Amino acid sequence: MTDRQIFTSMGFVVLSVFALVAMWEFVIEDLIWPHILASYEPEPLSHRWEYTFVSTAFAAIALIIPTQLLRKLNLLSNSAARAVRASEAQMRLVTDALPALIGYFDTEQRLQFVNKTFESWYEVPRDEIVGRKIRDVMAEYIAEADYERFRPHVETALTGEDVSFEELVTYPDGKTRYVWVTYVPEFGSGGSIRGAFAFIQDITERKRMEDAVRESEARLSAIIDNAPNAISLKDRRGRYLLINRVFEAMLDTTSEAVRGKTSREIFPREFAESGVAHDRDVVEKRRAIEREEELVLGDHTYTYLTTKFPIRDASG
Repeated sequence: MTDRQIFTSMGFVVLSVFALVAMWEFVIEDLIWPHILASYEPEPLSHRWEYTFVSTAFAAIALIIPTQLLRKLNLLSNSAARAVRASEAQMRLVTDALPALIGYFDTEQRLQFVNKTFESWYEVPRDEIVGRKIRDVMAEYIAEADYERFRPHVETALTGEDVSFEELVTYPDGKTRYVWVTYVPEFGSGGSIRGAFAFIQDITERKRMEDAVRESEARLSAIIDNAPNAISLKDRRGRYLLINRVFEAMLDTTSEAVRGKTSREIFPREFAESGVAHDRDVVEKRRAIEREEELVLGDHTYTYLTTKFPIRDASG
């Protein structure tokens, strides 16, 4: 209610009081009292007007305090409403700017909020989505089979648990996306579940990069394992990260058994100390170094031409 409406209502009440008092003084008393009271004598006209105006004034004064209280409450209500609208506008602005699909659904799985990315992926205005059940939306715009993959996670979120999972989905905009889905439940008073927020992020590019890295690692592993030389990789602390098949055969072990160990834990002391010194020389000089080494294993002595070189990261 606006101030204008409040003051209009107050004026209407004051005028109503004036009309009622005037009607009583000038109409009701002259029609009723003479028939009831034999000794009835009409009041002077001035007294009647005085009573009418005084009654109206008291009514107006009596309305000032509640009117001011109503105005104060109205101002507080309007201020709170403006704050809520501003907060909602800010939330809408932020969520619409994010590249992830964001939504909120209630305990009946009805979508109550979706952001601009949701509209973009589904190619439909949010007004045609909000209020509908997740199942109906996915069945119409994607496929019911996709909803069945999502359904257990949705139901879990509505029991009060955070849920995260990965899925492959083809959306109405024609793009097939690997998505990382997170459902976060919202709790009401007393710990009751009110609904859940949905955050769906497109991780397609990351998946492609991961697949490319795995493919590259598989190629490198195939080359290393099929090379005729013994090959190993260590970190800066001298711990083995991997060895190839020739190295495994030489030591009669496996790459998994060696991983994380140092030369001192694998080779005879003298050979290990020589190897550590060789490693240190490579790291300090930051270049490839070749040298001949002898290794005694059991009754056999092996002579190797060893090449060691540093592997640099992107920063050198």
